[in-house]
Amino acid sequence: MTLRRIRPLQALVACQLAVIVAMGVVAAASVDIFSDRGFGDEPAHLAYVQTVAEDHRLPVLGEDKISRQIAALRGGRDPDAGVKPPEGLAGEQYEAFQPPLYYVVAAPVFLVTGHWFTRVRLVRALGLGFLLLSAWVLYHLAKLALPQAHLVAFSAALVVLMWPAVLVMSVTVSNASLELLAVCVLVYALWRADAELSARWLLSAGAALGLGVLTKFTIVALTPLFAVVVARYVLGTTNERRWLAGAAALAIPVVLVGPWLEFNLSHYDALTANGLAKRIQAPVINPTGLDYGVDRFWAGIPDLFSVFYPLEWTFNGPRRPPVLALLFEFVKAAVFAIPVLLWVVEPRWLKRRETWLLVTPFVLGVGMIAYSTVLEDWPLMLPRYLFPAIPTLAVFAALAWTRLLRLERASIAVVALCALVGTAAWADAVGRYLA
Repeated sequence: MTLRRIRPLQALVACQLAVIVAMGVVAAASVDIFSDRGFGDEPAHLAYVQTVAEDHRLPVLGEDKISRQIAALRGGRDPDAGVKPPEGLAGEQYEAFQPPLYYVVAAPVFLVTGHWFTRVRLVRALGLGFLLLSAWVLYHLAKLALPQAHLVAFSAALVVLMWPAVLVMSVTVSNASLELLAVCVLVYALWRADAELSARWLLSAGAALGLGVLTKFTIVALTPLFAVVVARYVLGTTNERRWLAGAAALAIPVVLVGPWLEFNLSHYDALTANGLAKRIQAPVINPTGLDYGVDRFWAGIPDLFSVFYPLEWTFNGPRRPPVLALLFEFVKAAVFAIPVLLWVVEPRWLKRRETWLLVTPFVLGVGMIAYSTVLEDWPLMLPRYLFPAIPTLAVFAALAWTRLLRLERASIAVVALCALVGTAAWADAVGRYLA
């Protein structure tokens, strides 16, 4: 790639990173704390952090309640005055079933200051830091997947990180930002392990999977992808060191997750508290006891691609301008549909490492949602459960653009337009929600 062609891409990437940082800071500072415009689960996530920080223990689902200070924040009142926690689900630490890693990492940040509004914003800033680390990992992943046009692939991944839904979800208090980072690190480590037959990277992938599950249990859905890489590493060889490395890689996630599973067994008589969490949340999530079968899953698939704005904003705001909505459809086609077109035109790409490492996390994510919805009657038909897998899918989408369009300038034009749409989405969001 010539210097003349690199410069526009460098400028584009720099602008995208500037938008991510600027809007991340604005969102962390401006998104209303615990209001209808904020995020309904933030109090429960922050309560988890508070318990870890102040009590030096994990909260127990069904026993621990949100504190008076957080109840006051939720009501927009002075947290120092203290307010009696509300009755029902709003007063419960209903996120206590979550794995502990994010909350343990956030606890020292929480303790930096005693001012509650500053605490919330500092913990949100931690999420922005995790998002920027994800961007750094995606840059290196793009260099592996598309070495001749890695800035195109990196810019495509940044397009996803720019979406208001992804960015705001990352900078509001929850484990979403660390979950996204864990998935990016896992995919990168798996790539290096598979391409280089590297024991070091295979062990790193095992650690990434274990830490990912300790961040968000749904990352366990990526276990089959990890198992495939381990199998490719050890099968067809009698090298004892490779077999030992493979066994160690498989053991690392179990060792890392083991103490948390033991905690769950001692408190809930189960490996996870998911069952109890569902019973506690059911009166709000599924009050009429609907049977979520295959039909409801298929009907809800379009909702999984409503990825641009946080649902909380969609529910509480007017409809988007028609032109912007049309541009959103272009971006969705570029990210989600173009890879399928590449497989139709060049089926050999279905067998390539680029496909099964960059795209499979998204497919497994959809499978996890289908399993929960159809077999467990628990509605997870929300796009945020796929956010961690979309950036790597976007890297593959950029590869598809370069293969199908043939002209590098055409690929640059596609990613530039997608970035422009993301910027326009933020201009719209600032006018509606952050003014």
